Amino acid sequence: TVEIADNHVLHGVWLSLLPRVERARSLATLDINRWVGALIEHSVMFAALAARNGPELGELTRKHFLNSLPYLEQSSLPSRS
Repeated sequence: TVEIADNHVLHGVWLSLLPRVERARSLATLDINRWVGALIEHSVMFAALAARNGPELGELTRKHFLNSLPYLEQSSLPSRS
């Protein structure tokens, strides 16, 4: 976690961003298709981590983030009443 860095500024920034990160995670996984996709992506990411393949893990993590963006953009649109 961020605490390992022993950097008070970094820790403060992380604490200010944490509520937004948690909200984004929740919103992205409300869609069942995204939930299943995220589970598969996490499995592949864990395999890259276990293999100590940093470049692959970095690319998989980037794609995982990008795959969630459309769900976050949809959820941020104002509702039509």
